[in-house]
Amino acid sequence: MRFPPVASPPVSTPDDVLAEVLQVYEEGLESINLPGYDFYEFYQAMSATGSATPQVYTLAYRMAKTLDKTITPQKLIESAAFYTEMKVVFG
Repeated sequence: MRFPPVASPPVSTPDDVLAEVLQVYEEGLESINLPGYDFYEFYQAMSATGSATPQVYTLAYRMAKTLDKTITPQKLIESAAFYTEMKVVFG
């Protein structure tokens, strides 16, 4: 007697799992995103470059100042603290 072949369930690779975790994490951050330009948008600008050199930080900060004249290093630090605190609450 022959049994029909059984389809095996898809196997998740570590990369798939990591991508899913990062997506959920990003969606969580997006859901608590403060209005206006803050650390979250600054972080996204930095992440888009794929590197974290002093030149990239400078460029991201200049872009932030162009988008929002009220941006200061202190404002970015304060909003970063908000997201850090929220990570503790949700993490």
